[in-house]
Amino acid sequence: YMTEYNFDWATYAAKRDNDCAAAGCTTDEDFTGTIFGAYLEGRTLIHNQGALDDITAERLKIQNAWEKLVAANVIHYANSVASKIDSGDNILHAWAEMRAFAMAFQFNSAKLITEDDLLAVITMMGNAPPAESDYDTYKVNLTGTNGVVSKLQTVYMFDDVNVNNW
Repeated sequence: YMTEYNFDWATYAAKRDNDCAAAGCTTDEDFTGTIFGAYLEGRTLIHNQGALDDITAERLKIQNAWEKLVAANVIHYANSVASKIDSGDNILHAWAEMRAFAMAFQFNSAKLITEDDLLAVITMMGNAPPAESDYDTYKVNLTGTNGVVSKLQTVYMFDDVNVNNW
């Protein structure tokens, strides 16, 4: 407790990894392992005065995996909003998490998602939770064929099994 601290991003990475571990998801989205492994390799390269191209490659692995983690969290909370709509539960917390994670994309100058795709995702989410009378349409905007989840799955090339279990 006095020497280590687990920042929220590590917790979110572990949560998405754990969501999939029990469900048989593919291992290509091992956020914790990918990010931490690239961090350790990068630090080793720096310590050993490795080539800048090799160090930069590890940085890029971290950036891309971290962005994919953000996308996985948006998908997780979009799925949660849709599930809460179905069950009649309050969607506000899940909606706020989904929207906040989606906002994070705009602060990455090296993001993989295009500005047009990001605008489409943000537009489908809206700037406020929907009125209950609009829940059915909103659910389609999130999880329908051309919805938020589908758009992010396409952009980040996530497997169906992963997306369905986040």
